[in-house]
Amino acid sequence: MMMEQVKTSPSGMMFTRGPSNYKIPGFGDIPVEFNVTLLKGSVNERAVYSSKRERTGDSEPPLFLSASVFFAVKEAIMAAREDAGYHGNFRLDSPATPERIRMACEDQFTQHFPKPAEGTYQPWFVDL
Repeated sequence: MMMEQVKTSPSGMMFTRGPSNYKIPGFGDIPVEFNVTLLKGSVNERAVYSSKRERTGDSEPPLFLSASVFFAVKEAIMAAREDAGYHGNFRLDSPATPERIRMACEDQFTQHFPKPAEGTYQPWFVDL
């Protein structure tokens, strides 16, 4: 669910002015081994004309299916946090940018960046 994230300074200067400011996915981002299997022999009695779509037969399932990526990322973060000894709920805003994913992992590296008290600092950038 990575989309371009427009960032501006608190004074309004735009930091993200082009593709040089964010990482465009490349061939190296694809896993070497990526095994996927589909459920064989399943029957959907409510499908429209034997389609794989759910009840209404419109684009809702494909549209909402993209949310599974966000929740898969959230589950991966939860597993990383448990490996590091952190348990419980955490907040992950969408879009799940690399920065948000990294800071949500809560491990020995993110502890070097403590969360300041509300109103005690001026941010480097502001999300739009």
